[in-house]
Amino acid sequence: MKRFALRWSVLSLVIAGTAYAAPRSRETVAPPARRVDKCARFAGEDAAALPIAAAFEMARCREKHGQITSAIASFESVAQRAGAARDRRSAARAVAARQRIVELTPRVGTIVVHANRVADVSIAIDEKSIDPARVGEAVRVDPGEHVVSASSPRHEYWATRVTVAAGEQVTASVPELREEIDPTYGAKSSVGFAIPESTPQTSPPGTDRPASATATAAPNTSAPRIIVGLGSTIALPVRSAAEGLAAVTSPSVSYALSRVTAVSARVPIVGMRSLERGNKVFVANPIVGVNSTWFVGSRWRLGLNGQVTIPVGHGADKGDVTIREVLATVRGSTQYVNYTGFGPSGSATFGLSHLSVGGRAGVTQFIRVRGSDVDKDALRTQLSGAATFGFSPSENALRAPVLFIAEARYLVWASDASPVRKDPDARDNLMGAVGARLRGRWGSGFAGGALTYAAAVDSPLVRYGYHTLDIDLELGF
Repeated sequence: MKRFALRWSVLSLVIAGTAYAAPRSRETVAPPARRVDKCARFAGEDAAALPIAAAFEMARCREKHGQITSAIASFESVAQRAGAARDRRSAARAVAARQRIVELTPRVGTIVVHANRVADVSIAIDEKSIDPARVGEAVRVDPGEHVVSASSPRHEYWATRVTVAAGEQVTASVPELREEIDPTYGAKSSVGFAIPESTPQTSPPGTDRPASATATAAPNTSAPRIIVGLGSTIALPVRSAAEGLAAVTSPSVSYALSRVTAVSARVPIVGMRSLERGNKVFVANPIVGVNSTWFVGSRWRLGLNGQVTIPVGHGADKGDVTIREVLATVRGSTQYVNYTGFGPSGSATFGLSHLSVGGRAGVTQFIRVRGSDVDKDALRTQLSGAATFGFSPSENALRAPVLFIAEARYLVWASDASPVRKDPDARDNLMGAVGARLRGRWGSGFAGGALTYAAAVDSPLVRYGYHTLDIDLELGF
């Protein structure tokens, strides 16, 4: 009996213990409260804009997180403002702030930047601009690697890396910035090459390809004022080689009128080969333009262009050119030699270190001047746009000598043009492109080249397996 009572007592204790432990299950026990970082509220704050007490607390937070240079600057602000106050509490904070400055100063280094020319030159340490009045003075920095850079409009970007230890002073000398060897080359498109600032007035729907290396901005007065270019496109627009192969070569020339404006002209020469029609060579409509480019600081490049075609090229009024042959004509199209086209376009590019992102938009108005028996549209209106991503191995993608790009291009007919009436898919066309550009000094001028591959993304061009290879060369003197 006693043994039974003992077993019953043990069983009762187990049941009671289980019931007591039940509230501690995962479903009912609340997680421990997170510790809130009081320093997070000071992120992005300026000590001068905070009350003295809050600025002192922010300085201590900066010190706690290892931002010694920022902490010293905050303590200096507190010491200056609190020293001017006449209450005891502010006086105590001023004394404490000065003490922290003395103790923290040996933990930072300094950089002294020397430059012969300060006017119109932006000097920065780690992309933070230095007041021109402080050039030549010691600037506090945290220990580690830092980038000292200098930039000026129409001049080449300069940068160097320095390593600073605690308590060490390093000197960086900015050389005389060289005039940009080729500001025009980098301004041709949203990232610098391969795409014209405005829609080629002689290109058929879906073939928004560049003029030959056509300059769109003027260099400095001592930089090259004349730029000659030669661009070639090889296009196989259909899956069957028997349908035809086309090559378009566009010689071009540009002349700088001022630091930001240039005039340009190019003449597309078209060569076609077809098993049905044989070989054919002709000159399409010449294109002239006025192009302007501005650099805004070291981050932005803006462009504004205008172009017009002169309808003196090969006459397509005989109707002897097929639509597939026209699709092959990228830099100059027989389809549009019966029209004069004109219109503006604009572009904007943002560069940050090795990367650049840009876009452009344009409108082209076509007016028929001949060939009414072939082309039934008296007017045609076309809109164009592009979005571009660029990468450069150097640290200034806007002015880099080497640039790689990926781009999406879009064209759409704003009017109900005859190509759209024949094929509704021809109203808009999307194309993708990848490529690379290289430029360098050549004597007192420059030489540059670009290679681009483009392919159709949607119909009707994708039905023909449309793709092109562009080769561009430029020479400035």
